[in-house]
Formats: sequence, structure tokens, C-alpha cells
Amino acid sequence: MEKKDWFKDRGYPHFSNKTPLSARNKVKTYLASSSNIATHSFYPLIFKEIIQRRYKMSNFENVEKRSHKTFKNGKVTSNKKIREILYASHLDAHIYSFYNQKLSKKYEEYLTNNSKTSDSISAYRQVETDQA
Repeated sequence: MEKKDWFKDRGYPHFSNKTPLSARNKVKTYLASSSNIATHSFYPLIFKEIIQRRYKMSNFENVEKRSHKTFKNGKVTSNKKIREILYASHLDAHIYSFYNQKLSKKYEEYLTNNSKTSDSISAYRQVETDQA
């Protein structure tokens, strides 16, 4: 599986300034110091709700078709899903990404050795798929 770059431009607005690509080495030096991370003051997360309409197969009067709505108990209802999104500050997001890359192999090894958790946990994992 191709290794993703932990340092990327984060275009969303936050309390902190963006970290340009030119600051990569400076940020990496900061992140590599465990004492910096141990004393780092993380910014609060910014909360946002996103409404997504799911385009799924629905049964309308015995006719199956793809729609953003469903027909249940004689009523047409929207099948929207509300997702709660939390944005970290730009530096905080780099910290999460950097340590995710460093620790993901150990995390996968731990889950592999514990089959009950490996079969259950899917969030924050890069799972290889067979695609032809």
C-alpha cells in the first residue's frame, strides 16, 4: 500500500494560521520532539454538521428506483444523514497525521493479534482491497 504524506495543505479556516509547504521541515522538527508534543496545547475542535442525502434504491408503489427519498408506511421521507464533522487546527492536524503514520503499523499489528478487535474496528484504518 502506498504511504501517504502526513504533511498536506489543509484549506479549511480555523483559529490558527495555515502551515505552508515551505514550513514542512520546521513542523517536522517540532513534531519529532516528544517533549514538544507532551506539552503542546491543542486548540479546540471546530464543530460543523453536514447534511448528506443518500442516493439509494427505494420502493415507490412496487417500483424499485434510486432516489434521495424512501417510501415507508404510506409516507415519503428523506433519507438524509447528518454527519458531525470536527476540524482540528492546522498544526494539531499535522500532529495527528504525523503520529498516525508512525503508529499505524503497530496499531494494525495489535489488532491482528486480537481477532475480536480486528474484525470489529474499521475506523481510522487503511484497509487494503482487491481491485482489478
